[in-house]
Amino acid sequence: ILYQEALAAMPMSAPLLGNYANFLANRREDLDRAEDYYRRAVEADSKHALHLGNYANFLVNRRGDFDRAEEYFRRAIEADPKSARWLGAYALFLVKRRGDIDRAEEHFRQAIEADPKNSIHLGNYANFLLKRRGDFDRAEAHYQRAIEADPKSAHWLGNYALFLEIQRGDFDRAEDHYRRAIEADPKSARWLGAYA
Repeated sequence: ILYQEALAAMPMSAPLLGNYANFLANRREDLDRAEDYYRRAVEADSKHALHLGNYANFLVNRRGDFDRAEEYFRRAIEADPKSARWLGAYALFLVKRRGDIDRAEEHFRQAIEADPKNSIHLGNYANFLLKRRGDFDRAEAHYQRAIEADPKSAHWLGNYALFLEIQRGDFDRAEDHYRRAIEADPKSARWLGAYA
């Protein structure tokens, strides 16, 4: 009700339209109305990277409309070429949905250049280097950078532990990182199970 009252007072507020779209998609699961409000947010401010990128994510994750999603990711990056958030999201999209490894790597690098201490982009790039390039040395360097950027991230500690165990056969360091991952998230079934 509060969103509707606010929108009645400010029907062309792009931030309000975009927030309401997120609410409808993520809290209400009302995808048709959410899409309508994402479109309205973009119409209200067609150069705002956040609205363009959020709509792109919606199109990928909720609609499976990869062609339109790619268009909106590109528009988001055009609106804010230094946004690590959208460069990284587009890189993941290119890997997972397009299989375009070379362009994905270019966008991972740009995301890291834009925000060199963002553990998410560093860790995602490490996963990419491991799984798509088979480049263990660069993958390890980026796992280490991700952990340095966020030393309490159970996700990257655990991923690095798996890497050390499986790719390097370094069981002592793997055990240390499993323990650190569990310390960071003591209820994580994933890391408790992997450590066991």
